[in-house]
Amino acid sequence: MGELRFTKEELEKEARKFLKEVFDMDLEIPIVISSRMKSSFGMFRHYADRKESIDIRISKNLLKFYTKEEILGTLKHECVHYALYEMGKPYRDGDFWFEQVLRLYNIPRTETKKFKGEAYKYECSDCGRSFIKKRKGYEKSHITSCCNAKIKYTGTVLVGVADSAK
Repeated sequence: MGELRFTKEELEKEARKFLKEVFDMDLEIPIVISSRMKSSFGMFRHYADRKESIDIRISKNLLKFYTKEEILGTLKHECVHYALYEMGKPYRDGDFWFEQVLRLYNIPRTETKKFKGEAYKYECSDCGRSFIKKRKGYEKSHITSCCNAKIKYTGTVLVGVADSAK
């Protein structure tokens, strides 16, 4: 299906370069490629009860189906979360300081990309209406809105992938 456009080591190299150039700081946490992330592309994690960063997670789906430019934009976005958190500055999406840094360096904001990748196709067991969801196992805990009937899983489908092979 698509190969990864960056390895873990390449992502760490890009993150180190960005953090050094922009914040004059080192990357002190690992970057993890996650195959579980379907609805978000990147995530900076830290402990809520103490000031300690854990890691930056990047979606495997992002690395498979998006352009290198989109991947680097997401990586830089997560690096800004990390850097500002480490500096004790407002680091959350929507915080004025955080949003200013994104604008200054032309880094994409949260939820600026349409979904591309492998999705799951389902069908109403009564009327046959079909629909697509990003989450696998949807049929186990939901019923259809059209007929209040059981949902049948019918297979996987690629969404929005044709134009991302650059």
